[in-house]
Amino acid sequence: RTSLARAASGEQLQAERVWLFDGRGQWRALEVSTQSMASAGEGEDITLVVIDDVTALLEADEERRAFNAVVSHELRNPLTAIIGHVDLLREREDLPGRVPAQLDIIAHAGERMQDLVASILQQTSRTAQEPFAPVDLREVVDEAAASYAPVFSGNRQELVIAGATSLVISGDPFRLRQVLDNLLSNAAKYTPAGGRIDVAIDTAATGQAEVSIIDDGFGMTPEELSRVFEPYFRAERAVRAGISGTGLGMGIVREIVAAHEGSIDVSSERGIGTRVILRFPPRSPEEVQA
Repeated sequence: RTSLARAASGEQLQAERVWLFDGRGQWRALEVSTQSMASAGEGEDITLVVIDDVTALLEADEERRAFNAVVSHELRNPLTAIIGHVDLLREREDLPGRVPAQLDIIAHAGERMQDLVASILQQTSRTAQEPFAPVDLREVVDEAAASYAPVFSGNRQELVIAGATSLVISGDPFRLRQVLDNLLSNAAKYTPAGGRIDVAIDTAATGQAEVSIIDDGFGMTPEELSRVFEPYFRAERAVRAGISGTGLGMGIVREIVAAHEGSIDVSSERGIGTRVILRFPPRSPEEVQA
């Protein structure tokens, strides 16, 4: 009943999992598949047996599950405390000036963080699980900009938002906000004090909805640009300057944009700045009528 004996007897196998000891006494996970080939002659059949060692993949999956569980648990407790105390402050009637509005931003950011923590444990993204709904890209941009306003102000950076006052597509507002948060965070981190970030929302000649984020920051070399979506990759200058980051943000952005059947184009020049252009398909007439 070994995999090879079953394959030799003509049984078809498809990614069947087999556990075996290797020469050093370590368990190895193998996946065995078979494929019928051209006959060698009358009464003689040829079967191709493909055996893949998937031990490392399974170990990585287990490490990821353990990591997700730890992150989810460790982040929930402080987030609950932050949101709880902010809610207590919002109930006060003696708050001066802009403080209530600022507390609202903190509360909304904390709630979004709770949603992100909850989504860590999901095996597939929310964009794959939930139906899309009408989303105004201008509103998403404005909300993200409001959250990062203190960062831009503290860095003495100018943020300019221009273009359409409303541009509706079909999508997941939670994930699209995640995209804008990542891109605005990058623009703030990699643009020196006194720099400028421009965000434009418009409809392209192709009919696609288009959002561009342009900064006059550090920029990237051609080699760095070619690796911008590579997991954990960070530009050497950013590492030397001690700029915080994991190197995962751009990969996450690309996955979310792709899930919306959109595209992302990144261009950059060292010492000049970086331009990121997001393009999303327009809503169909049926979606507009709905």
